[in-house]
Amino acid sequence: MRLEALKRHFYTLYGPRNRVFLDSWRKRIDFLNLSIVDLSRGLRRQITPDQQTLGVVRIASRVFCVAEYFDDYMQFIDVLCRKYSSVCPYCFQPQCECGPNRPNAQLATVTSVDQLGWSLTEWCSHFGQLYGNANAKRSIEGLLLRLHEEAIEGSSLAMSAPSSNDSATTIIARVADELSDTLGWLIAIANALGVDLESGLLERYYPNCWKCHHHPCECGAFNHQQIDWARLA
Repeated sequence: MRLEALKRHFYTLYGPRNRVFLDSWRKRIDFLNLSIVDLSRGLRRQITPDQQTLGVVRIASRVFCVAEYFDDYMQFIDVLCRKYSSVCPYCFQPQCECGPNRPNAQLATVTSVDQLGWSLTEWCSHFGQLYGNANAKRSIEGLLLRLHEEAIEGSSLAMSAPSSNDSATTIIARVADELSDTLGWLIAIANALGVDLESGLLERYYPNCWKCHHHPCECGAFNHQQIDWARLA
């Protein structure tokens, strides 16, 4: 499934529920951060491969949840395409050779039409090609740390935006940039764990809500408690 179509699926599946129970940008960022902590705690407890898949796909679903808050005002997939084109946006190599002090990213000026049509599986393969060698030198803990950093940057942006002098357009563009990085590091973790991210998402969230089995979802408030991995074992 095209990534754009998958994103739109999550918008229609959980959009009404999100608008009622996660009615602010801050709440959605916090919800995303909770799922990252859940995966981090689970990996420390050596959860099973199936649980690893669950942990990863929950994070992906919440990336879409944050994006859905801005709806079509934020061209999330377009930013992903322009930032992660055929070369690394930092060192401009087809296989990343960045050092610890990399420069600012340079986005492509034109969006690749081919990339706009990619599935999530194709994006996972692309990130594997682009960053596989570099990420192989990092531990899972190191990859999780980078994912945490991106999510916290999103939190910082949400907190500072109300008092910012920037325009709404500028702020939304920054959110799209942070979300593209968040998805990128999540893909790195999925690849490192051997998780088929697209299949995991479709198995749990397609075509209907995994819990109430309706589309759109008819569940009530979201559960903000941390996952009890031992109970799920």
